[in-house]
Amino acid sequence: MCSSDLMLSPWTGTLADRWNPRRIMMASDLVRAVLVLFLVSASAPSRVWIVSFALGCASSFFQPAMSIALPLLVPREGLAAAYARLQQSMQVVRIASPAVASALVSGFSERACYYVDSASFLFSAAMLLTLRCVRPAHSAAPAATSQWGAGVRFLLADARFARLVLALAAATFADRKSTRLNSSH
Repeated sequence: MCSSDLMLSPWTGTLADRWNPRRIMMASDLVRAVLVLFLVSASAPSRVWIVSFALGCASSFFQPAMSIALPLLVPREGLAAAYARLQQSMQVVRIASPAVASALVSGFSERACYYVDSASFLFSAAMLLTLRCVRPAHSAAPAATSQWGAGVRFLLADARFARLVLALAAATFADRKSTRLNSSH
């Protein structure tokens, strides 16, 4: 989980509950497609960090919306299999991505990775356009402010837990920054 996820998750989950999850996922994909293209010309570490942070912010909307959309698309008896296939496909992407990136860099250039990544977000948005996510009329979402407030109260209720969340956010931020700085050398 990146630092932008920790900061935005109380809001993104609430918004995903209230808005159309398909539209949220499509908007997230389209924003990420544009942001990735900014990395093509980003040479200064500060620009890379800013774009990466913005990508994390846009990405933090996708997961909660996907979690809401899947039960709307798959019958109840098929949910376990759908979640399993989703996790499998995500792991395959994690495993295959470095090999694909390596092939793109060796065959073309490092910029090709950004173009393919951007295209993958556009493809995802196009595929989402074909889905129909309709909530049943009786599943109105609770008030956004009460959900967000409950989440913040939960975080602040136990000081040890709040410190742990802050420490994880700081460690994630430091790890991502050092990883990007080391990869630019």
